[in-house]
Amino acid sequence: MALLLNSALLFVAMTTILLGTLYPLILDALHLGTISVGAPYFNKVMMPLVLIIMAFMGLGVFTHWQQQSLKSLWRQIRKKMLLSIIVALVLLWNVTGQLDSIAVVSLSLSFLIVLSITESMRFLPGMSLSHAGFAILVIGIMLSSTLNLEREVRLKPGEAAALGPYQFNFDNIKGVAGSNYRGIQADFEVIKNHRHITTMHPEKRIYTVRQMVMTKVDIHPGIFRDLYIALGEPLEDNYWSVRLYYKPFIRWIWFGGMIMIMGGLLTLLQRKQPIPQNPNGKSL
Repeated sequence: MALLLNSALLFVAMTTILLGTLYPLILDALHLGTISVGAPYFNKVMMPLVLIIMAFMGLGVFTHWQQQSLKSLWRQIRKKMLLSIIVALVLLWNVTGQLDSIAVVSLSLSFLIVLSITESMRFLPGMSLSHAGFAILVIGIMLSSTLNLEREVRLKPGEAAALGPYQFNFDNIKGVAGSNYRGIQADFEVIKNHRHITTMHPEKRIYTVRQMVMTKVDIHPGIFRDLYIALGEPLEDNYWSVRLYYKPFIRWIWFGGMIMIMGGLLTLLQRKQPIPQNPNGKSL
């Protein structure tokens, strides 16, 4: 029953996303008007579905067909559920300094999913990997949306701006030329706790064929965070408009999706169990 409900909810979630993505395009193609479906639609519709899916995913592993009552299920999961809640509260408070109810519930269910597969990893590696990947994906989504920072600043060479734990020093700006463009490149030194992290080089390019202006964002990836710098428009007195982005745990979203794919492929490639036969040589 848990598997059936989970599959039905996953299908509803897929249909919801498909409808929100394609419906505005269909209306526009048929000249029936234009509507925009943005982040508020997906957040409000998907949030309850995802939480219910995670609950069934975490609890379904502990259920047994016609051999378990709700009381015995609660005795089996209460310690792991309590540990998941404690870990979620400690992590959120230490990382963000605040406690959001949706984030606590999401992270608690994610850790419960991870704890639920510890015993099944050996016997059901495909399912275990898929569940772990989904939990990592949700952790990445929640922490990146909670801790995400961005800032638009007005800087000139020699000045600096801070964002989160990082300081961005605007060192210099110079002209660059490519095979089909010319442009301006800025050099930013990134410092954390008085330690050099990297040097980033965002650009503003003009492609000569169509005289099209493009912004080349420089990205410094990491396991626990990504840094983005986008060079904006030039201002007076050698100042430039600069956008800084600090996106923690954004790679965990992609990492979780890749683990889910690996789990699905592993399940498909697992050797099938031989079908037992009766003494007459026919399959039972």
